[in-house]
Amino acid sequence: MHYLGDRWDGEFMKKPMDHPLRSAFQGKRVLVTGHSGFKGSWLCKTLDFFGAKVYGFSISPPIDSRHSYFELEISKIILNSHDSFGDVRDQDFNYTLKSENFDYIFHLAAQSLVAKSFEDPGDTFTTNIVGTIAVLEHLRKENSKATCLIITSDKCYKNYNTGKSFIESDVLGGSDPYSASKASAEIIFQSYIESFPNLCSIGGIASARAGNVFGGGDWSENRLIPDCARFFSQDKTVLLRMPHATRPWTSVHDIINGYLILAAKLRSDSKNYRGSWNFSSSEIMSVFDVATIFRDGFGQGNVAVEEKLVGGKESILLQIDSTKSKSLLYWDVKKNLEKSLKETSRWYLAQSQGEDMKSYSEKYLMEYFHA
Repeated sequence: MHYLGDRWDGEFMKKPMDHPLRSAFQGKRVLVTGHSGFKGSWLCKTLDFFGAKVYGFSISPPIDSRHSYFELEISKIILNSHDSFGDVRDQDFNYTLKSENFDYIFHLAAQSLVAKSFEDPGDTFTTNIVGTIAVLEHLRKENSKATCLIITSDKCYKNYNTGKSFIESDVLGGSDPYSASKASAEIIFQSYIESFPNLCSIGGIASARAGNVFGGGDWSENRLIPDCARFFSQDKTVLLRMPHATRPWTSVHDIINGYLILAAKLRSDSKNYRGSWNFSSSEIMSVFDVATIFRDGFGQGNVAVEEKLVGGKESILLQIDSTKSKSLLYWDVKKNLEKSLKETSRWYLAQSQGEDMKSYSEKYLMEYFHA
């Protein structure tokens, strides 16, 4: 079923929709930390789509006015918009955690850029570790009945660049500060669920590992898709610094769908869905191929190679195995990587042409969840 043509009207998003996730989230109080980030803003929009009462907490609004946070009008969705900004390392975050009897907590707040972790490793470690501890301590001390997802990264695994696809039980670790901070957050999470077996025994708790998520409205520095969008929108050439590197490229909508499915499963069965989960496309594609497909979808610009590394050394090969999520959650990507990349390129192209991106995005969500 497709809702991108004449049948669409702006009120359709508000009408009942026969979808399992609506019954799981409609009317539920949901806290999204990192709600002003790229993934966080799309998560908030999707939760609102399913009728949830959404609250947020982030360090600050994005700088770039083209960001998904602004285009999706997230400030109008968040019920605590007057006090939704602060530092997860400060007391304000604890006040927010205690402000409502939340049904769900999605913890995404983090320093999420590898290059920035080399510039300020201390901030990366403290943000990504202390914020996670704050959530876990709240759940422990308050004996919370909330369902909680701790969002980390595919980069939490100890990577020897062998090409191995990592499964959830593989060894954690990281050479660069960002990867090490995410591995640390996962180790802390594992410590809490093993040390405190009654933690979230009613609502359930899990960690979710995904990486290299792409989609419309990401304007972060030193990320492939945003960099391509910047250059292609001006019909310029993007220089690739690691053209042969592979990553588990996955659409933001597929990843958020996975988060929501896992959270809903946890709430219905806190014991059997507890633990860590990988979410990733199984397609392997190089940086060069991803940029080329994105360029083809955009219709202008060029791709060239710059072998010099910028911002520190990263792993060349990285892939995670999502068999567990596919077999136990019945989750999978809905479209192949090429199609998802081209749809994303059209989102950026539409934005560069001045289209109403809130309406454009709502149409896409309606189609995605009816597919």
